[in-house]
Amino acid sequence: MSASNEDFADLVSRVEAEFGLVAGSVTRLGGEVDLNLKMECTDGSIFLIKATEIQGDSDTTWQGRILDHVAQCDSRIPIPKILRTHSGLSEISVQASATRYQVRVMTWLEGEVIGRAEGVDFELLGELGALAGSMYECLQSADRTGVPKTHHWDVRNLREAVASCVDFVPDAINVSAVETILKKCEPVEPLLANLPTGLVHQDLNDFNVLVAEDAEGRLRVSGIIDFGDTLDSIRVAEVVVAGAYSMLRQEDPVGALAAVVAGFHSVIPLTDLERSVIFPLASARLCLNACTWTKRTIIEPGAYGESRMKYTWPAVQLVAPLDPAQALVRIELACQSAGLTSEMPVNGQKR
Repeated sequence: MSASNEDFADLVSRVEAEFGLVAGSVTRLGGEVDLNLKMECTDGSIFLIKATEIQGDSDTTWQGRILDHVAQCDSRIPIPKILRTHSGLSEISVQASATRYQVRVMTWLEGEVIGRAEGVDFELLGELGALAGSMYECLQSADRTGVPKTHHWDVRNLREAVASCVDFVPDAINVSAVETILKKCEPVEPLLANLPTGLVHQDLNDFNVLVAEDAEGRLRVSGIIDFGDTLDSIRVAEVVVAGAYSMLRQEDPVGALAAVVAGFHSVIPLTDLERSVIFPLASARLCLNACTWTKRTIIEPGAYGESRMKYTWPAVQLVAPLDPAQALVRIELACQSAGLTSEMPVNGQKR
């Protein structure tokens, strides 16, 4: 067994014993919070070991429950499956060096993260939006026990989160773009309290969506991973986050955003009010990504942090001068093209 970067022999040995696996090689992957290890077994099977550091009374078992729930709710949603130990546990506690972890083992999903894939087009982004809508439907009947109340990436608190890290941004041009975008958020921020709410994955970023070619050579979504940022929040947060990262590496960022929104809207019709907040909030989410990873890479330089914001500052510069009203027109047209017009009645009432 070999491991890159660090030797996690004790952790992997426990996994082998508890889950009945035999590791051939282990490679450390990137991650914001968790320790992620790709374990290639001697029989050719591949699994992901996700280890979360135990801090105080922290508990991540809710993430496993939600993954299980979505898998049972709709098998078409490509998410990893949770393995059980010999005794039927979905998580084990492991001491590795000086750190204690809660450890889950999941099936490996093939594909490239969408943030590094070539050929990401609007059709693919529409598919992502529709999958996000289907997943939202599933999540509403999930057990919410243990789900955090908020965190740094909460769409409802974008302004405060950006303020916590924008002072680390050294480039005055980037700071000006952030200020311009946040100014355009001011009219929509009072509307958030009146938006529909629900349980949302809330982190369909460019590193949490996997894509792969189908038999005809077209890119399709092959995986949705990392439920660690799941929240009870505004429903539109799901499409705000997915749409924000869809604008990366796109010459027409609003078109990309509109494709995701239309896909989601075809499954979960969004209200007029929800659609009106999407572009400003998605633009602000890009600011949060760029500012957060700028701060983190200054404090702790590393390749992962650099990769997380590689394309974000260019996108921030691109969307900062755009008119939210014109963006909304394009979103509305895309939703109409998806076969749904505004305020679709449901059981005699508007959603």
